[in-house]
Amino acid sequence: MSILALVLQDQGKYETAEGMSRQALEVREKALGNEHPSSLTRVSNLVAVLRDQGKYEAAEEMDRRAVEGGLSMQVLVPPFPAPLPCIRIAAPCPAWWRQ
Repeated sequence: MSILALVLQDQGKYETAEGMSRQALEVREKALGNEHPSSLTRVSNLVAVLRDQGKYEAAEEMDRRAVEGGLSMQVLVPPFPAPLPCIRIAAPCPAWWRQ
């Protein structure tokens, strides 16, 4: 579902892509929780669609959610070697991640 959302976004079908992105996020959060790296990646995908539509306030809110979720995942670093792909847009990686 999230790949289809990305394709729709690339085609400029932003409203449909937003709906698909929200569905993908909802499914992922139900399955894995809202702080799982995969869920946070879905948040990041939704942020991109919102930004493409000019919905900057909604995008910022979701981006902050991704950053906060990513930063609270410090405990997950060993089982998930790349836990912070979603915050590449919002902020640089924290010092503990660069080590």
